[in-house]
Amino acid sequence: SVSSIKVFSHDPPTPTGSNSRTNGRAVMLEFSTEFFPLTTPGPLKRLSDTWLSLRSAGVNGYSLTFGALGAAQDKSTDCLKYLRTVDRKTRPVMHLTCRGQTWKGLDRRLAQWQRLGVERVLALRGDAFRPRNDGPNNTVELVEFLNERGLRTSVAAYPDGHPDAADFDTAREQDWLMQKLNAGADQVVTQFTPNTDGILRLHADLQAYDPAVTLKAGVMPIADWQRYQTLSARCGIAPEAGETLLFDALPEDSHNALALGLAYANMRALRAAGVRHFHLYGLNSNRLLLRLIHSLRALDEAEAEATFTNPTHH
Repeated sequence: SVSSIKVFSHDPPTPTGSNSRTNGRAVMLEFSTEFFPLTTPGPLKRLSDTWLSLRSAGVNGYSLTFGALGAAQDKSTDCLKYLRTVDRKTRPVMHLTCRGQTWKGLDRRLAQWQRLGVERVLALRGDAFRPRNDGPNNTVELVEFLNERGLRTSVAAYPDGHPDAADFDTAREQDWLMQKLNAGADQVVTQFTPNTDGILRLHADLQAYDPAVTLKAGVMPIADWQRYQTLSARCGIAPEAGETLLFDALPEDSHNALALGLAYANMRALRAAGVRHFHLYGLNSNRLLLRLIHSLRALDEAEAEATFTNPTHH
């Protein structure tokens, strides 16, 4: 699951809920990242090095994706075991799908994950899911089960509609998300969306529902334009004409800078609107993420310095 956020074509809206300042102090951004699991020695070592470099840059945590069936699920657990030998302090988040799960099987897997230090799970339906009688029939049931086992739960949100939906119905999407939150989820991670308006609408909705629910805005700077178009097509989203012109008009060796510039501007706009948690998708690489993080941290530091120099008096 990946997210890409477009630059505002207008001024950012007035912040709602959590502001960029609290009691006269700057509110620092928080970052997490996502990895897909690897199991062979060389790639595992490179993945752990990537994580350690991101952690040093101020990334607070990571999540591991989950295969739908069979050995792919074991791959996620094997990767988790390795990363826990490298870093025992960071609490990993594991993705978990409903597909192919039985209640008994879930109990065994969750017990194993909890022994490995997992305290939070991102509950997902899974692709091509078909309900069954001996396991969760939907994400709401999975969230309830996870909470009963003492795990904190995150859920996915689709600000512009689920890719499998025939059409986008805001009320339907909101209702389904509220069911997951009422079942016990306390964190929402946005999935692929081509515009910031949906994320900001979701941010406002969650603030009205319960300010304690954390919204993580998913961001993926994609320098490879062909890959971006492929990801968009999978979600039934057509890239904007302006974006196509930008990438097509520039040589490939400048796409990194363009992708970073777009992501930086978008995150800065969301930050101004009160969004402070970002989930970064780097496809197991830190190549673009480190520069992006350092740029956003510089904003935090400048604001903190300004706040210290000119404190707000009430």
